[in-house]
Amino acid sequence: MIASRMDGDYPNPAWTAEGRFRGALDDVIIDPRVRAALAANKILHFILSILMRLVG
Repeated sequence: MIASRMDGDYPNPAWTAEGRFRGALDDVIIDPRVRAALAANKILHFILSILMRLVG
């Protein structure tokens, strides 16, 4: 039994249900942060363009 475990009989963790759940949890955590960063980038770009028109 130990030899079979050492031979690589374990399934890939990403293919198990727990691995899929962990991937989904990472997406739930990361996705809002990415969206917030993109929104902040667009807002800052808009503010800078307004400031450049006022100054120049």
